[in-house]
Amino acid sequence: MQILNTLTDKELHETVIKEVAKARNEIRCAEADMRKANGRLSFLIVLANELIQRTDKQEKRYEDYTTGGKATTN
Repeated sequence: MQILNTLTDKELHETVIKEVAKARNEIRCAEADMRKANGRLSFLIVLANELIQRTDKQEKRYEDYTTGGKATTN
């Protein structure tokens, strides 16, 4: 790599420090993004369960309405 031949040792050390800092920041950002994504997934699980429960309740009400409250067996 040409950059290795054109920079002094001090400049190379400074470059290493800068790149490590950038990588550390990218990791922190990625961790924050993962926490946000996990929060969204948790919300979606709750939402899906709520919708299933609502559907079950609506089906039960409809069944009660159509059968006069008497359970049917299949």
